[in-house]
Amino acid sequence: MSSRFFSLPLKPIERGFLSAIHQIHFDYQKDFAAKLDNSPYKIERASDKWIKFRTIRLSEKLRIRNLAGGSSEIVVFTKEKSIAGYEPVDPENSDFEFLALMAALSYRLVDKNKNELLFSQSGQFQKMIYTSKGYLVKSMSSGNYEIKFGYSLNKKGEPMIAQASLLKEGESDKAITLSYKYGIDGHLANVLPPDGKVL
Repeated sequence: MSSRFFSLPLKPIERGFLSAIHQIHFDYQKDFAAKLDNSPYKIERASDKWIKFRTIRLSEKLRIRNLAGGSSEIVVFTKEKSIAGYEPVDPENSDFEFLALMAALSYRLVDKNKNELLFSQSGQFQKMIYTSKGYLVKSMSSGNYEIKFGYSLNKKGEPMIAQASLLKEGESDKAITLSYKYGIDGHLANVLPPDGKVL
């Protein structure tokens, strides 16, 4: 899902008209599959005990490992809800609401902000569907130039800009990409150009 609009002109309006080259366009998105340096989460088996559900065998407990923050949570299988899956052992202190088991035995994790994180059958992170109130800026453009943004997740599971690529129309193969690095406190630490030297 995306929306597109333009902001105020960069230069004064002449003769009552707004030139296209003097507008900044924003593209917003609700979901993204970010090019991550490291996956933010991983799902692992946390019990040697197996349970039978319909025609398949499942681990009784799974561990959701936060690869960015270093913490982890245990979730336990339940079939008492409308969708079979796993619920947190300690719901009040959990960052998540429910880990749903999907038809292809993949997983869909819902966090406390109602965002959805998709995982493969092996527990590898695939994509985050951002469903919070705010939108994510997908790109911004003016004239022949466009900046596209890529996202990662911080320790709290919130989206943050991981990279920004500057492209000129007709020269997409010459894009200049900056990478954003963050400190342990979550604040921006430095910006790296293509040569890797700190700006």
